[in-house]
Amino acid sequence: MNKHGGKREGAGRKPEGKEPKKHLAVKVSKETREKVKKLAQLNNVSQAYIVELAIKRIRKIS
Repeated sequence: MNKHGGKREGAGRKPEGKEPKKHLAVKVSKETREKVKKLAQLNNVSQAYIVELAIKRIRKIS
C-alpha cells in the first residue's frame, strides 16, 4: 500500500476566524474592482473584508 500523497488528517491551512467562509464570484466594473483593491491595500486588509464591511454599512439585515 502506497502512503504517499492524498489527504492527511490535520494537513492544510487552518480556517481564520470563528465563522467558515464561502466563495462568492461576482462581476463588477473595472473601476469598482480597482477601488476595492486599492482600499484593501491602503488598509492592509483583504478585499473580502472590504466587501463585507461595505455591505454591513449599507443596511443591517437580520
